[in-house]
Amino acid sequence: MAQTQDHELLTAREIVQNLQNLYQGGRQPEDARLSDRQWLFNLDHHRAQLLRQQTEKGQKPSELNVQQLLVKVPKQSCGRWYTTTPLPTAIELYKDNLYTFVGTVYGHAFQKTTAQKAEWEQYARYTSRQPKWHMLGNTLFLVNPPSPTTNIIRVDGIFENPRQALVYAGVELDPLDYLNFPYPISRTALDTIGKMLLDNELKLLTSLPYDRVNDGRELHENPRA
Repeated sequence: MAQTQDHELLTAREIVQNLQNLYQGGRQPEDARLSDRQWLFNLDHHRAQLLRQQTEKGQKPSELNVQQLLVKVPKQSCGRWYTTTPLPTAIELYKDNLYTFVGTVYGHAFQKTTAQKAEWEQYARYTSRQPKWHMLGNTLFLVNPPSPTTNIIRVDGIFENPRQALVYAGVELDPLDYLNFPYPISRTALDTIGKMLLDNELKLLTSLPYDRVNDGRELHENPRA
């Protein structure tokens, strides 16, 4: 199950409502209203953008942004271990990503490597048998698992789409209240996102297709005429 440090966290619905009020100045004229899904899409976008910028400037993101997953890694043929269900996408950096921890469920971290390094690290004198991991796309590969019976590992990350991480973990969200989940972001980052939205005059939001029935279906269909 996905976990977050949910103390101090607002739900996605509370955040969306706050952003709506901020944008509309407390008013909700019908011609300015956007669907909840459009607001959530924009929140995800600006959160990822902000955390990417902060990390690449050397600032460590708050732990409130991190979600924790318990991931099945079944043993495959030829001794290769890898996830068979694609992991949620972590926020991409220039030369890395924001998977922040991979290790045992007891908190013992595995060493991060790359597919290229893993090929020759198996011959290293002192570290050849250390558990290591690397990503190819959304598939996690595990090299030298700590035990032949290992089939569950812990993966922490800051994901592009927090709701996707919850769904991956099997958390059942109410389809009629899909915004009712703790949204992994700090209050400080939320304040910054609010300013970003105002400074940019919500150009991204107003360019999105109009979602007439608030079900998200029109987000990928023809734009508003």
